[in-house]
Parts: sequence; structure tokens; C-alpha cells
Amino acid sequence: MMENIVMCRIDFRLIHGQVITKWLRYYPAKKVVIVDNLLSEDDFMAEIYKMAAPQGLILEILNEQEVESYLAQNEETIFLLFKDISTGHRFVKKGHVLREMVVGGVPSEAGRKLVFSGVYLDQADFERLVEVEQMGTQVSFSSTPDDKSLKLASIKDLF
Repeated sequence: MMENIVMCRIDFRLIHGQVITKWLRYYPAKKVVIVDNLLSEDDFMAEIYKMAAPQGLILEILNEQEVESYLAQNEETIFLLFKDISTGHRFVKKGHVLREMVVGGVPSEAGRKLVFSGVYLDQADFERLVEVEQMGTQVSFSSTPDDKSLKLASIKDLF
């Protein structure tokens, strides 16, 4: 279990008001690490995200390969952010067991159904989350830490 990762969240919006104001208050971290292959290569967008982070918070934007060595060398508390379920799933499949993965923002697209406020899943994403949970990481859905959350098992009848 990666003890220095205090929270792992999937949210396509990445850094936004809820993450900054609510989640970091409940799960204080020295660093926010965004794992996203495309964003890690887009200097302009990366700079915009860094400007959105509160002063004093270190924001790292890494691709899936870079995050491996970064986490191995880093002992500070980390708030881990993934833009999509596939990236989070691949991270866990590499053997990284997390306490919890909170899904909070997955956009509506063709073939997806609403399973929680702001979270739309298709069959493949549901199966990825089931596999994440089978590998030892608890999966839940929540918009903010003080709102009601939903466990993955409670939506299985939708798929």
C-alpha cells in the first residue's frame, strides 16, 4: 500500500474548486500529482493548471511512466489525480495498491449511463473499477468529501 498517497481521485476536470477547497482540506497533501500522458506533454495547459493550484502547493504533471520513479523517490504526502478511469486502472494494474480511489467526475458520452452525480460509466469502465477493487483498492463515488458517497457494489445492478 502506498502510504504517502493520502487520496486518489478520478475527475476529468482535474484541478478545480472542489479539489482545491474541499478535498485538500480533508486530505492535506504537500503535493498534487496529476497522471495524464497528454497533459504532461502540453506545456501551455500544464501552466494553466499550475496557476490554478493554491500558493504553497506543489503540482506535478507526469505521464504514466514518469510517475513510477517519482513515487518511488518521493516520501511526501501526495494527492493523486487521474483524468479518467483507464489511467487509474492501469496504475493499479502495475501493482500500486491504494487505500481508496474516489470517482468524482466522468463526462457523459454515448453509451454511458449516469451512476452518480457527474459520473457516467459504460460497461468497460465499470469492469475496470471492479478489477481495481479486486486488486485491493476500495472504489467509491463522491463529489466532495462532506457529501454522501456511494460504494462500487451499490451500482452493480446497473451493469
